[in-house]
Amino acid sequence: MKYKTKVQTTGGTLSTSIPKVIRDILEIEKGDSVQWEVDLETRTVTMKKLE
Repeated sequence: MKYKTKVQTTGGTLSTSIPKVIRDILEIEKGDSVQWEVDLETRTVTMKKLE
């Protein structure tokens, strides 16, 4: 699956939203923690919910 979101400025940092369908699939709720993994070689980012 691929989704497109816009990056916005929030309090001096850049942020983006998590599309509802992804929130529902991963059961992400406000206050949950997520982990961002960046692969500098391929310039890809992976995000996952922390349990």
